[in-house]
Order: sequence, then C-alpha cells, then structure tokens
Amino acid sequence: LIPYSFQQKVDSKETVTITQQLVVLPEQLDAAGSITPQIKKRSIYQVALYQSTLQLQGRFDVKSITAGAGETIQWKDAILCLGISDTRGIVSQVTGSWNGAPIVFEAGIPDNSLVTRGMSVPVDLSDVAMQEAYSFNIPVKLKGSEALQILPLGKSTTFNIQSPWDSPSFIGKFLPEYTPNDNGFHAKWQVLHFNRDFPQVWKNQPFKATEFAFGVSLIQPADNYAKS
Repeated sequence: LIPYSFQQKVDSKETVTITQQLVVLPEQLDAAGSITPQIKKRSIYQVALYQSTLQLQGRFDVKSITAGAGETIQWKDAILCLGISDTRGIVSQVTGSWNGAPIVFEAGIPDNSLVTRGMSVPVDLSDVAMQEAYSFNIPVKLKGSEALQILPLGKSTTFNIQSPWDSPSFIGKFLPEYTPNDNGFHAKWQVLHFNRDFPQVWKNQPFKATEFAFGVSLIQPADNYAKS
C-alpha cells in the first residue's frame, strides 16, 4: 500500500487534505514449501490437519507509478502487507527481508480493499528513483486443516508445494502440474495476470481477488463411515 494525498474543497472557504491508499501488487511472486499432514480423530471421524513451511519471494516494480493531477505520493509511508485468511494458523513471529534489510511484521492490515486479515510492516520507498525494483523474502509457518490456498497476486505467480500426503485434491481456479511419487506428491502452478480479473495497481475500488484462489486440499480416501 502506498498512500497519496490531495486537496479537496469543503466549501468556498475551507480546503482539507484527503489521504487514500494506492494498492500495488508484486511484479513477481514465488511461493514454495511443504505440507506435513497429521490425522486427528474426532469421535468416529478423522480430520486432516497440517503444518506448512512456506517461502515467499518476489519483487515490486513501482518506478512507473506517477501521481495524478493534484496528488502527492507519500513514498516514505508505504506499507508491505501479507494477507492471511485465518490468522489463528500463524505459528510464530513473521520476519523477512525487504531489499536485503530485515523486517518484522505486526498484526493487522490498514486497508481491506483486497484482503481483510493479515499483517503488515512499514517500508520506505523514498529512493524509488534509484531502484530498479524492490525485492522481498518472507518465510512463513502456518498450521491449518484440510486445505491451503494462495492468491495469484503477482504479475507472474508460481506456487510449488510438496507433501507426503498421498491423496491430494487440487482446488480453486487453476490446476497444477502434478507429480505423484513414493513420498507423496509435488505440484506446481504458474499463473499470469492475464488469467485473472484484477489489475496490478488501483485505487478507490475493491476487487474480489479471493475468487481466484487456488491450492490443495488434503482429502481422505472413502471409508465405511464416509460411505454410510
């Protein structure tokens, strides 16, 4: 998120400064990791829980962003956001790097035009004129049940996931290249911005990006209880 401000007349005598957010998505988003499943019994049923270890890498290219008429972009007050639909699954403090410098995320996202839950950290883009791009690297550990999905927010998005689970079901808008093996499975997705219905940069307009989520569900083979 990059804030920008502009002057707006309230009446003939008063003018106020309005600050709004510019939503900027990464040029490249690469997510990779593993899922470790765990079966828990609930009454006569079994539930698939998991622990996941993910590495999020990519870059932002903001050099082409320019202010509109009467607008001032506040580059130094930009915010890097990481959306997580169920924050109860966060296992530990999330840290990472921004252009090689360490960053520490805090709870909450200041703008919900894209996602409603997650975490964020301030990043200073004052040197935008001298940077070709801004890179990020964020390791994340999450726990959950049954399914893990991501959003294709990059202009180019890749998602590589492996797991010892032997009966995955691939869900969402996009299907992966899928390789079963003796140790479970490996799946790889590649999604381009042409494959979705929201832009890389926008302001003052919400988009339903969650409609384009994709990932894997850890389904269980049918048993006698499931058949009854």
